[in-house]
Amino acid sequence: MTSESDSCKSEYVARINRVIDYIERNIDKQMTLDELARIAAFSPFHFHRIFKFMMDETLSRFIGRLRLEKATTQLLYNPDKSITEIALDCGFTSSAVFARSFKQAFGVSAGEYRKSDGLHHKQLQSNRNFRKTISKDSKDITISPAYIDPQTNHRTWRTINKKGRDVLIKINELPEIEIAYIRHVGPDDDSSMETFRGLYEKLVLWGSSRDLINAPPIPILLLFHDTNEVTDDDKRRVSLCITVPKGTEADGEIGRMTIPGGKYAVTAIEVKDTEEADEVHGAVIGSWLPVSGFQLDDRLAFAIHPDPPKAYMEGKLVFDSYLPIKPL
Repeated sequence: MTSESDSCKSEYVARINRVIDYIERNIDKQMTLDELARIAAFSPFHFHRIFKFMMDETLSRFIGRLRLEKATTQLLYNPDKSITEIALDCGFTSSAVFARSFKQAFGVSAGEYRKSDGLHHKQLQSNRNFRKTISKDSKDITISPAYIDPQTNHRTWRTINKKGRDVLIKINELPEIEIAYIRHVGPDDDSSMETFRGLYEKLVLWGSSRDLINAPPIPILLLFHDTNEVTDDDKRRVSLCITVPKGTEADGEIGRMTIPGGKYAVTAIEVKDTEEADEVHGAVIGSWLPVSGFQLDDRLAFAIHPDPPKAYMEGKLVFDSYLPIKPL
């Protein structure tokens, strides 16, 4: 890696470390996503995702684990302090919330844990990963220095993970994109394939009846409004979109919007399921992004599927992923 890449990654590490230090100092207080994102100098929308891939756990799980760790120490070494006092001092909103969290983590109540004199403490220590370094590349990803692709003239990186998957990441400057969409609210994993196929057919039928599209296959654009780390499965929004001429009128459940132009990190992905797709995204966000000189922008991420019906029949996911970025 070049010194420039090392410097960029150091900036990401420093930002996440600032957040971790702040959480430790304020573990007894309630902290908001906006508050922690400001400390990291990342947008709230993308902060959760960056934290997860750099720390290998979600922000809420990280904070909850630190609170439990502090609570176990106080249970063992502050015998005169009540369990309710310990719960509130460690940032739990009530003793009931603390009791549920503790029992779920250790299989025993806080009182039983205290009486055991640390018999269950090894279970916590075996799962402890807070002290691990976050400057190490996640998931053993190898990243090439940036080079200019002679065919596209785009700045390009090549990544290879421990499974040998070769992924190219390119920086594209896109203009505004006018789209018509139909929206799905709910899970966006493999179980949603049939739902997406029905929405795709409805959107294509709408576009064809208005002479907006040519003969199939029709490339579909998936616009992601929420992140898996923040939004519950049943509330996640995904818009299935087709490009349309400017000024096209929408009606009924078909809406229209504009995707802002700007720089995007583009990754060509061909995988068998959403789990593998998540692995590739993890490599891009967790390993490539911190050394790229870029950070995620507030614009929405999207994916372009060139031939959705063929992918549905063959049982695989083939698409280009577009992550909005801006200079670090």
